[in-house]
Amino acid sequence: MELEVVSYIYIDVDGIIEENFLSAKSSDKAIKEAIHSYACGLDDCDYYAIGEKEVNKIFAEIRKRIGEQTSLF
Repeated sequence: MELEVVSYIYIDVDGIIEENFLSAKSSDKAIKEAIHSYACGLDDCDYYAIGEKEVNKIFAEIRKRIGEQTSLF
C-alpha cells in the first residue's frame, strides 16, 4: 500500500533572520545553525519533516533576502 502525504509547514524566514541578527556578512555556518535551531523549536511531527533538502531551500531563501557577503579585498 502506498500513501502520498502532502503537508505544508510555514517557515518564518523573516523571524529567523531577525532573531539571529543575520545579515549579508553572516557566514553560511551561522545561517545553517539558525535554521537548525528554528527547526528544533517546531512540533516533533514538523521537525522530522525538515531534512537537508528543506534546510537548503530555507538557506537559499535567507541568502536571497539578506544578500550575499561581498568581500572588500
